[in-house]
Amino acid sequence: MLRKRMTVLVLLTAIIGLLVAACGSDPTATPAPTPTPTTPAGEPTPTVDPFVAQWAELVAAAQAEGEVQTFICCGLGRALNDVIAAFEAKYDVKVVNSTGGSDQQVTKVQAERSAGQFTIDVWVGGLATVTDILIPEGMVDPIKPLIIDPDVLDASNWYTGSLPFLGPDDGAYIFGLSANATLANLGYNTELLADPNVIQSYQDLLKPEYNGKMVMQDPRFPGMANGLPFYLNNPDLGEAFMRSLITETNMSFLEARPLAEAIAQGKYTLCIFCGRALGSIKRDGAPVQDNFPHALAEGATIGVGGESMYYVNRAPHPAAAQLFINWLLSAEGMLLAQQASGGDSLRVDVPNDGVDEGDIRQEGVDYYWAEVVPGFTDQISPAQALMRNIMDEAGL
Repeated sequence: MLRKRMTVLVLLTAIIGLLVAACGSDPTATPAPTPTPTTPAGEPTPTVDPFVAQWAELVAAAQAEGEVQTFICCGLGRALNDVIAAFEAKYDVKVVNSTGGSDQQVTKVQAERSAGQFTIDVWVGGLATVTDILIPEGMVDPIKPLIIDPDVLDASNWYTGSLPFLGPDDGAYIFGLSANATLANLGYNTELLADPNVIQSYQDLLKPEYNGKMVMQDPRFPGMANGLPFYLNNPDLGEAFMRSLITETNMSFLEARPLAEAIAQGKYTLCIFCGRALGSIKRDGAPVQDNFPHALAEGATIGVGGESMYYVNRAPHPAAAQLFINWLLSAEGMLLAQQASGGDSLRVDVPNDGVDEGDIRQEGVDYYWAEVVPGFTDQISPAQALMRNIMDEAGL
């Protein structure tokens, strides 16, 4: 009887052991390792970066489209050959660039779109055009989703440690390419103003000794629009200062080239809103200076000017456009663009090749950058309207 019970107990123990093994209920059991994928030669298969495959697909799609159509104006548009040649050689995609001014291009594109034609992929120009016309008329799509290159998306590569998206809707539509420094928006004849230190504030321009000695680019022109909010919003300047400057100083108004020549010839001592008008004749040896040597009491500024980029709605070559945008924002593209235009690139990992010394942003200077201030673009049109009113009231 005892032997029979022992036999049953042994059988039950064996059955329980088999069940435990079959169910895998041993909590200390170590799972078998997953085999590492190998090549036919027995070496580990390399991990593929998903971006590499995505980029290869984008390049192939762009090459299938064959070209990208751009409108690139202003400083970069005037010296674009090296930029275009580098992109075409690298990706075998042709760049067809339209020329002319922004006003002409807007009229052309509006007429084409009314006829159901869509010819532009990428636009590089000033902020006033895109904020006043292109965005309100639905002519551009957000550029932000098109930027996929991790190098471009790395915020540490950009000035202020963030990607320079500008304008409304968290900057979804506009990407800044360069931003030049301006310690003071004044140029001068170096023989007539031997010591610029006598001017320490914009308010100094209202002194009698400068009456009839100043010339300004017309602030009603679109190219002047971006700088106006700085003066109108500055608590030490504002509308009262601008009104006095324009109406009480016997101010003259000229376009860029005649303005530069007038300063060089000594007809005027100072120019305001000179932009880059004096640059070329300074390089030719004229007695002019286009970069004021010190900041004035009201502060220094930086501005993108005519070098912002946007993606045109219903682009005919979307893959080629995306490829061009990402490449232009790479270190390679931005260095070539900087060398072409002379604008201080907003990428901080490229040398300042081709940038005038006075335009380079300086360490330790607290620059006012109006274009990244929320709501800045909404201020441009009202600022221009105010200047028109002031000048109309003065009969100018």
